[in-house]
This record gives sequence, C-alpha cells and structure tokens, in this order.
Amino acid sequence: MKTSVAASEMALPDSRAVSRLDLNLLVQFLEIVNSGSISRAAVRLRVPKATLSRKLRQLEDQVGAVLLKRGPHRIEVTEIGRALHTHCERIAAIAMDASQITSEMQSAVRGTIRIALPFGLANTWLSRGLVQFARRYPEVRISVHVSNRWVDVSEEPYDVAIHIGRIRNQNLPVRRLAVLSRGLFAAPQYCAQKGMPQIATDLLAHDCIAIEAQINDELWRVANSAGDLVAVTPRMTTTDIILAHEMALAGAGIAMLTHVLSEQDVRAGRLVPVLPKHVLPPVAISAVYLERRYLPLRIRAFIDLLAEVMAEAAPPAASTVPTRE
Repeated sequence: MKTSVAASEMALPDSRAVSRLDLNLLVQFLEIVNSGSISRAAVRLRVPKATLSRKLRQLEDQVGAVLLKRGPHRIEVTEIGRALHTHCERIAAIAMDASQITSEMQSAVRGTIRIALPFGLANTWLSRGLVQFARRYPEVRISVHVSNRWVDVSEEPYDVAIHIGRIRNQNLPVRRLAVLSRGLFAAPQYCAQKGMPQIATDLLAHDCIAIEAQINDELWRVANSAGDLVAVTPRMTTTDIILAHEMALAGAGIAMLTHVLSEQDVRAGRLVPVLPKHVLPPVAISAVYLERRYLPLRIRAFIDLLAEVMAEAAPPAASTVPTRE
C-alpha cells in the first residue's frame, strides 16, 4: 500500500516547480501539440528541432511529468500533457486579448485620459479645447483635476499635465503649446486715484498684485538709479492668475498679466497698460506627459487639439523656451 501511494505521489507535479513555469516553454509546448510534431513546430517557431526537443525536456523537468510520448512517426499527448495543453490554450487566448486591447488603445482614440490643469487656465481657452476634444472623441472618458501646485506625471496618476512657466522635471517630454507675452495692467480708477507709474521704480510705491511664481522667477524686481535690482513688495500675492486679473479689474492694484487674458478688457476700457515699454519675458504654456515613444493616441490627440486651439487664441511671442518631444 505504501509503495502504491509513493508511486502516485511521484507522478504528481511539484507545486513549487509548477509555480515557476517558464511561459516561453508553455508557448513552445502549445505549438508542438497543435502542430502534431516537433519538426513542424520547429519550422513554425523558426528554431532548430534539437533546441525545441531540449526545451520540451526542460518543461517536463519543471512539471515533473512526461507530457509527450515520442514515437517514430507521431507524438502522443499524455493525460497530464492534455491538461497542461488546455491551460496553455487559455494563456494564449488571454495573451491575444491583452495584445488586442493594448493595440486598440494605442491605435484608436478611446479609453480614459487623466488631465491636470493649473488654476487660471481652466476657464479660458483650455475649457474650449476640452469641449472640442469631448465632442470630437466621444469614446474617451475625461478626468480633469485643477490645482495650483506643480503636478509631476512621473509620480502621480495623470496622463498629461498643463503647466504655466518653468518645467521642474527636466527628464519629462514637453510639448510647448504657446508662448504668451505679458505686461502690467491696472484699472482706470486705480490710476486716477494713485497715479500712473512713469518709470519702473515707481512700482515700489504702488499697490502691486503678484503671482507667487512671478516672484519666484524674480519678475517683480526693478533697477534703481544705481543699477541695483530692488524687489517690489506686493500688496497682494496669489497663486491664481484669474484672481489677480479680477483684483486688477476691481481697482485693487497693478497686476502682471498675459496680453491674451487682458486684451478684451483693454479694448473695453476696463484695464489700461502700465509702463508699456517695460520689457517682461513671455511665459510658456506647456503640456507635460510621461512617455514620448509609446504615447497613446488619445493623449497625442488631446495635446494636438490644445495646440490648435491655443494657436487660434493667442498670437505667437518670441521666446527661447525649448520644446522636448
């Protein structure tokens, strides 16, 4: 009785060995069985017959059982071999489904796109771009997160992030969407009450509304008569350019705004340019994404559409800001 039990146990595959089965060996075994011979399988797989025979013996060693009985003219699949063949067919079907799904996701505009937007752009041309994208690609699900902080797509679950100004992670691919010129603007009632600055150092005595990123980039500095740069102390600081725009419209002070954001207010007389000859560097609007080689079509389509919308909404501005694609 003991001999019978021991023999039975020896015929069973080692569960630890099965858990370490080589998937490549399983694919080769499936091809051998489906071809009906090692020779035909070797031709289909484009490997030497001897190599394929050695791989089959390697799989049998891993399983701990004979899978095929080799005859002079044909092979016969053992019971364990038939059971393993059934599982190999399932693995092959799953792999094919996975390949088809990933191929479709890469070659068709569908799936989910997760977008991070900065405050100040969500309600401008960017919202129009999102509307156009949603209408043009109805099979794409869109998830939008609006934040006033830097979003790193290599560390957070976003497919693309739109950023204003400096790109902090230089290792990520960047698509520059636009370069916007900037100026200083104030409401007519503010200028009537506080006076119109005539030279840059006059800003030191005015109520200024500054974006924190502008302060960090040292844009609120002016040269005094000795040629030294002096920092303007703003009356108000914020992380949101839309809030700075609204405060300027309300007459709270002088704000540094893009021309595309303020041009309608200037035409309507709600804002006036301040120190129009004072040169300010333009600001880049960029799309940052994770991978340039295998960029899914839905992400590429979204970025391309934003570039189109931005080209229509804003005139080009001279800049040396690089694009990394």
